[in-house]
Amino acid sequence: MQMPVYAHQRGVSLIEILVALVVLSLGAIGVAGVQLSTIKFNQVSQQRSNAVQLAYGLTDRMRANMPGAAAGNYVFNFPYANIPGNIPVAPNCGAPCTPQQLADLHLNQWLNELAAALPQGRGTVTQVAATVGAPYRVAIMWEEKDLTGFGRDARCPADAPAEAQCLLVEFQP
Repeated sequence: MQMPVYAHQRGVSLIEILVALVVLSLGAIGVAGVQLSTIKFNQVSQQRSNAVQLAYGLTDRMRANMPGAAAGNYVFNFPYANIPGNIPVAPNCGAPCTPQQLADLHLNQWLNELAAALPQGRGTVTQVAATVGAPYRVAIMWEEKDLTGFGRDARCPADAPAEAQCLLVEFQP
């Protein structure tokens, strides 16, 4: 009696199934890796968007207190490590605050918002020139640990950590 042709192919379909499972597993791992990278970069994008909003939030406060901005009351420049210990105390002035008190209140609010919205969020405010009415430079710094290997952001101060990212905005009162 002659054996059917398919009888000699025993086990071939099992090997094909195993190869298909390996290929499918590699594809699933690749998709998971892409999804993980997407989530990470979305988080980085959100942090940068927050930094932009916070920078413009301070410049809007400065516009609301033009006498304080013109007098240089918004200058806040400390080394990166010393910023948290030097946040101005929010004044408890009644209805009419002086321009200096209003600037201290704005800086207090802004620096606390930075710390809450960004990982290790800190900021400095300097004037480009030492003259009254000179433009301000607002610097926001935060740590992006997921982006190590890209090198230090050249705009960051030398004493900032290696993971620090910076955003600079200039404002003319």
